[in-house]
Amino acid sequence: KVYDIKTIRVIAGTRQRLRRTANVQRRRVQRKILHPDYPQAPGCDIALMQLQTKLDIDGKYRAIASLEFDEYPVIGQLCIAAGWGRTYLNGPCPNDILHVKMLIISVDPAHISLHRPSDYAQAACSGDSGGPLFCQEKGYNIKSIRVIAGTRRRLRRTANVQRRRVQRKILHPEYPRASGCDIALMQLQTKLDIDGKHRAIAPLEFDEYPVFGQHCIAAGWGTIYNGGPSPNDILYVKMVVIGIEPSKFVLSRHSDYAQAACSGDSGGPLFCGGDYKSIYCNVYTKI
Repeated sequence: KVYDIKTIRVIAGTRQRLRRTANVQRRRVQRKILHPDYPQAPGCDIALMQLQTKLDIDGKYRAIASLEFDEYPVIGQLCIAAGWGRTYLNGPCPNDILHVKMLIISVDPAHISLHRPSDYAQAACSGDSGGPLFCQEKGYNIKSIRVIAGTRRRLRRTANVQRRRVQRKILHPEYPRASGCDIALMQLQTKLDIDGKHRAIAPLEFDEYPVFGQHCIAAGWGTIYNGGPSPNDILYVKMVVIGIEPSKFVLSRHSDYAQAACSGDSGGPLFCGGDYKSIYCNVYTKI
């Protein structure tokens, strides 16, 4: 179906498509800029939409994702697609934005990434085209991330709690990211105040690794179960070391199979008489 480009509206500042408030921005499209190298024979295209008037990007509004990234998702990586596409084939479009988990099955960096739904009863549909695909942090603007210090409660806001924006992410140049994860440092826009009231959670230097069978403790604000909410109070779990490779990483597992580190605990510490940095689910490395 061919639409008159001037009848298309771009909506920003809301998750509800039909919502009309002072915070919702609606813009007309001036023109469509087709990708010159993408073949339009299949009946689809890759294009940019030039708006008649700019969107207001300020303290209330920000881009849903950064337009720049240095790597593609990998085969087998689980991602999330979101949009106002139809709820079923030829069905209606929802008011609230919906999302679906997708599994990467093919990657061609020169052109596009192909993916399929992890649940065959769900998939992206007509109207989701042009929407974002979130693959770990790749869908998030790095400047929207906040670092919280000086509290065990994530949502607490007092004079002792420090909250900082992230300026940039510094990826480890030698860590292979084919597994869908990475090792990185976060450079803050402003320094944390390290004084009599605040100190580092653990020293950054140590001279030995934990040993096989040693019991350690992992801590973080990760989700309390797979796909569940994140807690307000920081939680911890006892872990036992089951594998060590000093040149790369330390593997660990939970001592109680009903408990484990979960999504959102990545980057948190592992305490074993020294400090290790979490990089992925139950995998830790020296920092």
